[in-house]
Amino acid sequence: MKGKQECITKRSIELFLITLLLEVTIFNFRYWESLTFKSQTDFNFYMTKGIQKTEEGYYKIIDSENAYIDIVDFQANIKNLYLNIIPIDGVCTQIEITADDAANSFGFYLGETVLVSSVKSSQYVRLHLNGMTNYIRVKIKQPNDFLFYLEQIGLNKVRPFEFSWLRIIMVFACIVFFWLFGSKSRVYSSNLILDKKWKKVGLICYVAVHIIIIILLSQLINPDKTLQASIDRNGWPAYGQYNELADALIKGQVYLDREPPKSLEMASNPYDGGLRWKAVVEEGREMFDYDYAYFNGKYYSYFGPVPAFLFFIPYKLITGTHVKTWDVVTFCTILFCIAGFWFIYELGKQYFSSLSFGMYLLMSSFYIFGSGIVYLVYLGIVYSVPIITSLLFGTIGLACWVTAKSSVYLRKKFLLIGACFIALIIGCRPQMAIICLLAFPIFWDEIIYKRLFFSKKGMGNTLCVIIPFIFVGFLIMYYNYVRFQSPFDFGANYNLTSNDMTHRGIVLDRVFLGSFVYLFQPLNIIPKYPFMQTVNVANDYLGFTYAEPLFGGYFILNILGGFSLMIFRFKKLLKENHIYGLVILSFLFSIIIMIADIQMAGLTQRYMSDFGWLITISAIVQSFLLEKLSLKYNAESILRRIVQILMFLSIFLNLWNVLIVDRYFSLIYIRPTLFYMIKHSLFFE
Repeated sequence: MKGKQECITKRSIELFLITLLLEVTIFNFRYWESLTFKSQTDFNFYMTKGIQKTEEGYYKIIDSENAYIDIVDFQANIKNLYLNIIPIDGVCTQIEITADDAANSFGFYLGETVLVSSVKSSQYVRLHLNGMTNYIRVKIKQPNDFLFYLEQIGLNKVRPFEFSWLRIIMVFACIVFFWLFGSKSRVYSSNLILDKKWKKVGLICYVAVHIIIIILLSQLINPDKTLQASIDRNGWPAYGQYNELADALIKGQVYLDREPPKSLEMASNPYDGGLRWKAVVEEGREMFDYDYAYFNGKYYSYFGPVPAFLFFIPYKLITGTHVKTWDVVTFCTILFCIAGFWFIYELGKQYFSSLSFGMYLLMSSFYIFGSGIVYLVYLGIVYSVPIITSLLFGTIGLACWVTAKSSVYLRKKFLLIGACFIALIIGCRPQMAIICLLAFPIFWDEIIYKRLFFSKKGMGNTLCVIIPFIFVGFLIMYYNYVRFQSPFDFGANYNLTSNDMTHRGIVLDRVFLGSFVYLFQPLNIIPKYPFMQTVNVANDYLGFTYAEPLFGGYFILNILGGFSLMIFRFKKLLKENHIYGLVILSFLFSIIIMIADIQMAGLTQRYMSDFGWLITISAIVQSFLLEKLSLKYNAESILRRIVQILMFLSIFLNLWNVLIVDRYFSLIYIRPTLFYMIKHSLFFE
């Protein structure tokens, strides 16, 4: 043991030294390069008529079309431009650069970039000019009344050497990942059973890393300032809808205290967006609230009430204040992470006794990220609550059911607990409650051969599974009936949104469009940071399709999920491992839920979490099977390397999409310093 610890310590030091070497050389390439530049200090600059100097000593744009800084009176081969502009408000200044050189006597447009006063390296702009340059013109692409200081201009200046701990941590983490899960790594030499101290400690540390990532993601958009401002300023009050629901339920009422405008009652069809706007805003001179269910003159919440009962109401009763919605999402995501590792552990232990510890860790990570938690926790608003709670309850429920059969006799407490959690999904995200039917493949032998269900001797087991669904189902149906006079009406159709949900209907052609977008839509890659954009969903479907910003299809963002498509190829082997029913139904249910989302709502990135986690289950099981086969054919090294690379790409793409500019709550607007710090840390700008 001591020898292993010394080996790990030695290797860790080696990897860290490699990271430092990369930091000093590759990631400071621009510093070393600038040492070869011939400094140019003999030049002049002046402001054009669009920029005016104030008495306080700063500059003001008075004509944005003619806001230029002209750098003249020099002749040199220019390699970089140093421009230290400090805005009075904010940190970013967008500029355009034009210059002449040996090949362009009349000048040419080089392009545009952004100077960030809080990111020093952004102020050193690398120019690619040929031969001698005589002038450089910089346009300040900012609106009128933009105020800034200009501290210094430089040509061919030596860039400072930058030692970035953020970069070191990120690079070191990537190197450790590829070392830890390399094809010859020791994590594959032992099975997944936690029978040794190093496995337990390793698992705890590995889970802790995931939890840290979740917490960091949850705070990226600075929710205390951005989301709360949207609620407080009445910009989008629906963000606080769960707290409103909690307040209403505490009072013993099912409708919200929010008062709808009187003109909304007079509208012939309040769910028609155009008609609603005309009746309420243009004619009634009032405002209505988006994303609330409106029915018979009252506002309701169409979101499932279970999260309100479990989190929002207890917090309000205990503290007297409202809990922050994004804190609930973060808390549930952390629990989901822990539950996910438990579920995959029980799944592997039950069906694949020879599964390696390393493959278990990799597939647990894929289950977490492949379930779309990055989007949910990054944007931890009201829309994420029912989805993440359903993921949490479904994962715990399935883990309990698999655990229940991991002994000679069924363990009733796990049957009951599992059923309770899965039943709660009905009151969160009803369509996801279809996973209750996974009880049949999980307990197939117990149902068909051992007669431990639906028989006299199995009455207790049967009741443990059925009673929670009857109890929760009855309460939810009663809740629906009180609100909408129908036990099966959850209220989503009464939502005041961009389209009339009451007349949406079922259209077959939507399935083909939606399935492609949700599963196979390619990434929108461009050669400009952050290199990914929201995808273009232009199509030939002549009808209404609601679409929010999307980043790519599930199998593109989670490329490892492609293993799930090998179901029929491995049908025989899956049956031999007694898990074919679970795999095929998981995949089938994912398709059913996806189609339901397409028809009932539309195309939204967060909806991939509704069905994506079921695809991951199918993919994970077949990854386990592939490892078993690879050992038989001495191909384990190849498989491990493939899985490791695909796993890394899946995690990377899920994390990288938080940088997309045209997504909701983009970092470029909320945390521009962080956004551009990442750019200049990783891409040698």
